[in-house]
Amino acid sequence: MWSLTPFEQYMVDDDCANSRMNFTLVWSCEGRVDRQRLQKALDTMLAQHPLLTSRLKGKKWVSGDRRVVVQQAEQFGQHGREVETKEAWVVPLVVRLVDKRAGSTEIQMTFHHAVCDGIGATEFCGDVFMAYANDFFGDFGKRKIAKRKQLGAVELLNSRNQLARPVVEGVSWFDAIRFLADEAKWFFLDRATAIPCDGIDDNVVRSAQLLSIQLTREETVALRHSADMRGASLNEFLMSLLTGVIGTFCQAPGQSEKSWVGVVQPVSMRPRLDRRMPACNSIGYAFYRRRIVECKCWEDLLPKMISDSRAVGKYGLAGCFHDAIAVLQKVPNPFRKWFVRSMRPGTFVFSYLGDPRRRFAQPLGMSQDTVDLGDCKIVGFSAAPPPRKGTELGILASLFSQRLTVWLRPSQKLAGTSSMKNLFALIETAIREQVTASEMPSATSFGIAQVESEELARSR
Repeated sequence: MWSLTPFEQYMVDDDCANSRMNFTLVWSCEGRVDRQRLQKALDTMLAQHPLLTSRLKGKKWVSGDRRVVVQQAEQFGQHGREVETKEAWVVPLVVRLVDKRAGSTEIQMTFHHAVCDGIGATEFCGDVFMAYANDFFGDFGKRKIAKRKQLGAVELLNSRNQLARPVVEGVSWFDAIRFLADEAKWFFLDRATAIPCDGIDDNVVRSAQLLSIQLTREETVALRHSADMRGASLNEFLMSLLTGVIGTFCQAPGQSEKSWVGVVQPVSMRPRLDRRMPACNSIGYAFYRRRIVECKCWEDLLPKMISDSRAVGKYGLAGCFHDAIAVLQKVPNPFRKWFVRSMRPGTFVFSYLGDPRRRFAQPLGMSQDTVDLGDCKIVGFSAAPPPRKGTELGILASLFSQRLTVWLRPSQKLAGTSSMKNLFALIETAIREQVTASEMPSATSFGIAQVESEELARSR
């Protein structure tokens, strides 16, 4: 039995009947996936990650004989109806195959957020795909899959298979202390106000529809050039740009000036127990709260965003507030809720996955658009943040095939409203304006290939 870490407890506490803290990674494949071979690869990798086969009992993970069975799509519904208790709802991993038209298949892997975040999930999927390909081709020409239980998203194995931490320059202890002071103030003292919506009937239940914005490879290169010109990573650039858009939206007529926006960034932390997923070993979360008055101009917001982002990454500050909240939540007194009231999810949460193929693409024969698994090829990827209670808009971005895709998941209250339509239009316009404004000449195939190679070697 293993006790829940603060990160895991936080995600379990947020799980409720109408807002399950699950997220699904969908891998689109050209050709039919061999179910038995996928099951064999899954069993092989699950042996390295016992948490994915455990069950939640009270405040502890209980190791058991639960086998994650690859299900057909029609079996998935039965699985959901069999669950009755909250603990049973916290299922670490569900895998299913969906046969599509014209000989194509989808591999859908659903993770509970208490087990890992999206980056850890993509790392695990990569291990499974490498095992699948090795089973098809044999060991000839394929690299052995290294165990990476203590490897995080922005940490890389060097040529000697030693853990190499990223080098972060340009930040000091002063930046770290300032970040802690600023974030602690709002974290414990301020109360979040969500984006107000027009014409909302709270008794109407809407589906949390998934919207998306996809750039071409050339447009993505141009957007990265805009970020580079400002000394920012694509992650930092998008965080500031989207925060500014939503901050401006909240200042529009009829919107509340008390609203606030918050973004989330996965960053390196010290490794935890080796039975955890990679994300729970080395990835923590840095929350950035920004008042509406700070979001009038995203370009003014960018320098502080860069400084905060790198201070958190360099000094391992992520997760400290989660740990503090976890302690306060155990205090049995009537004032406990006052201390943790601002821990509710923010109006707007942004996450960035980078290239989800980085774990497996190069050793498996990557082309610009596909990854060869032997009897099938991975040709597409989609994902969405979980429908978290209290979050009005979840945004997730990835760079599959070096094409930036941004998925937006509005809350049930916000979905389908004119507010959401206007906000979506503002977000898409802002992104495309930055592509157009880039002074970079037309991206060449060499430039695209170079960016793709760099992205697979890092997570920014």
